[in-house]
Amino acid sequence: FNAAISACEKSGQWRAALALLSQMEAMKAWPNQISFNAAISACEKSGQWESALALLSRMQASRVPADNVTCNAAISACEKGSEWRLALSILSDDLPKLDLSPDQLSFNAAISACEK
Repeated sequence: FNAAISACEKSGQWRAALALLSQMEAMKAWPNQISFNAAISACEKSGQWESALALLSRMQASRVPADNVTCNAAISACEKGSEWRLALSILSDDLPKLDLSPDQLSFNAAISACEK
């Protein structure tokens, strides 16, 4: 499933990525960090910030640990959607709650969000 979700990410097929994630859960093949990261990135690349943030919440509810890749994709999704407040919230609130430190990509994406 992870390879298929990653292929959807690379080809901009965010709906297919979400469908595969749901299919995994229906088959009791629980998504892991890689699954969620690929699906969030697919949403980010397609400008679907709401879906990306919903996946981030779903990931946390499923007790799948987020990492910097997860949060950076969510910040970038907010940037593409001109949602600078949400991007800054992930940077300043979510990353510390997850015991993660922002990296250069985190700051660059948040800065880009503020420029729009």
